[in-house]
Amino acid sequence: MPSNSEVGYWVHPKMRIPKVPLAVKIFIGLFLGIMIGWLVLAWGLAARPLANLFLNLIKSTTGSTATGWSVLHEN
Repeated sequence: MPSNSEVGYWVHPKMRIPKVPLAVKIFIGLFLGIMIGWLVLAWGLAARPLANLFLNLIKSTTGSTATGWSVLHEN
């Protein structure tokens, strides 16, 4: 284990941040996004172009994957 001078700071072993599974992080982000968009409508409307961009990126990724998969399994 490196010494305190090598790390640059000291963290007590019992004060470590617990690991949170990815699925839990996704649901927390989903819930917070819905709540912010519902409670602060102006922020939700302002984020609309980013939402459309994200959805288009997902569509292009899944569409190209599906097309490539069908081309590979034609024969």
